[in-house]
Amino acid sequence: MLQKVANTSSSLQDNSSIDVDLNKWIMTQIKNFPLPTLVESLKHKIQEFENIATSCPYEKIAFNPDFWNSPEHLIKNNCYNFATNKRTDSFAQPGRATGQMYRALSCEEVKKGAIADGCQEATSCFMEVEAPRFLIALVIAPGPTFFDYHWYRQCSNGNWAHKPGQTPAVGVDNSNQIIIDPSIADRGDYTVFCGYMLSPKSVNVQ
Repeated sequence: MLQKVANTSSSLQDNSSIDVDLNKWIMTQIKNFPLPTLVESLKHKIQEFENIATSCPYEKIAFNPDFWNSPEHLIKNNCYNFATNKRTDSFAQPGRATGQMYRALSCEEVKKGAIADGCQEATSCFMEVEAPRFLIALVIAPGPTFFDYHWYRQCSNGNWAHKPGQTPAVGVDNSNQIIIDPSIADRGDYTVFCGYMLSPKSVNVQ
């Protein structure tokens, strides 16, 4: 079923390793979750991906860490740059480009900023002219000692990657495991999962 979901998007895809990756991820998760809980979580999330992919077409490109991790760009781009695939060297913030920057570190406010920049909820489709359209995910660190937002982007092999702040772009979570689904990955302090969005070609970030 997961292979079917990965094949739904319409751009370049390399899914040859996804079954192996999934097996590794499941074996790791079994150590921490009761099997029935894990199975139900997987069923729910796979169905959610199917619903998104079926209702809205989107593209996936290869994870290219060298593009983001070179010395001249590493500290000037963050998770929002990476998710939207816009290397602006401005440490982009949701809504800043349009003068509608988020006012609080909440799902609602950060999403509003991203929508002002041109993103949409993943259930609202973009036309083909907006390709490449990327599937991205938003999470929040709600405090009380650490407050922040963070973004992930799905890549061509079906897994997810992210760029935490000024640090290198990576394809693993906080437990150094591949990210099959950011909603159930080890995200550290980012305990609030806000949902999936789509970022179009015309998205304007600064």
